Amino acid sequence: MSRTTVARTPLYGRAATFSRGIAAIPGVRSLIGCNELVLDPKGPGGIDVVVGWGLKANTRKAQVFAHEHGLAYLRLEDGFLRSVGLGVEGDPPLAMVQDELGMYYDARRPSELERLLAADDGVLDDPELIERAARAMAAIRENELSKYNSSPIGPFTLPDDGTRARVLVIDQTFGDLSVACGLGTR
Repeated sequence: MSRTTVARTPLYGRAATFSRGIAAIPGVRSLIGCNELVLDPKGPGGIDVVVGWGLKANTRKAQVFAHEHGLAYLRLEDGFLRSVGLGVEGDPPLAMVQDELGMYYDARRPSELERLLAADDGVLDDPELIERAARAMAAIRENELSKYNSSPIGPFTLPDDGTRARVLVIDQTFGDLSVACGLGTR
């Protein structure tokens, strides 16, 4: 699989994080759009944005640091087409969601994605953009892509032992923030 990095003007000069996990992501500076990523900053000197992971409780230190120093706070999350294999198995992300406002899975407050979709600025009326999105959605369906893409392509059939019905249950990871933040319950 080839990996293409799109060159772009960085959005931030220096970003800071308190997360070793974020700092260890291959290509994270490019994904964030910064020239430099500082781990465990001692002060705000030259920092443009503080970065944390989604809405996890362990981002509190980063949020407090950003607030105390009047810095922007950027939430990262796995992209909708994250990787080939699982992140917990070490596969690096191929895409990330970035949001300074909230997080797309949090029904309790707005996110940049929600703001973009609700904006009446004509951006989503661009026929070229709509056609590009339609091609991307068609490619996702045609190639049967999802967040993780290491599973064999279906359809699948379970062996019938003739003694009982089979039920396939599809659920979110237990304890995942998207359930509570999406106002779901156990």
